[in-house]
Amino acid sequence: MRTASLLLLLFAPLAACGDASGDLVGTWRQIGADDDGIMTRYTFFADGRAQIVVRPSVGDAQTFSARYLLRSDTLLTLRDQQGAEQFVARVSGDTLDLSSPVTGMRTTLLRVGG
Repeated sequence: MRTASLLLLLFAPLAACGDASGDLVGTWRQIGADDDGIMTRYTFFADGRAQIVVRPSVGDAQTFSARYLLRSDTLLTLRDQQGAEQFVARVSGDTLDLSSPVTGMRTTLLRVGG
């Protein structure tokens, strides 16, 4: 009995560290344009693909494809042919907050599709 209780105490924290990428899957839209008038939409697919659409205030939208990986429930890595970028990602209901540990830039997005 004591061994079972000890094992439960040891493994309970691991169970709480499950894959949170399921919370990230879906389409997210930036709440407001950034200082340059640019709006961004992120779509995260369950298979690890991501699509980012950047829509400037003037001109055509640009679409980028990337792969993503979520580690430790909050460290999001986006990787494409040009390199990788990491963010701290926090999902709370239908809100996704992304912040760059390198630049300090923060973006808040709302879920628009699941």
